[in-house]
Amino acid sequence: MTLKRLGTQKHNALLKQPLRVVQVQGSQPNHVWVLATNALDLPAEWVALAYHHRWLKCVLDCRHLLTESPAGVMLQVYCAIIAALLIGLWTGTKPNNRTYKMLCHYFNGCATAEELERHLRQPQEKTTGPPSNS
Repeated sequence: MTLKRLGTQKHNALLKQPLRVVQVQGSQPNHVWVLATNALDLPAEWVALAYHHRWLKCVLDCRHLLTESPAGVMLQVYCAIIAALLIGLWTGTKPNNRTYKMLCHYFNGCATAEELERHLRQPQEKTTGPPSNS
């Protein structure tokens, strides 16, 4: 399905670019992800794969590229992956944004070792995660 307008004609203008709505089966039997994308020509499986790999952007705050050169982007991605792996090895948990930010506060001297340990002892929030192709 392709959307050209959100809402009613009276209240919302046309979108600058049409959006495509893709439904993807989640890992649970009755769980379906509804994704909106402006990638109109990509197969639904590729759209799901792209959303699945957004964890790097969300978990480690890689919201902005430091460079636009292919080598620079690759270096930034590798650094973020290494950081995620180190966080996982050090904490014994799946990296998430809250733990990343707490570690940043600790390394910057804004949080104590006790505060960091308290955070790491808290039970991890269970999320269903993005869709996967498995």
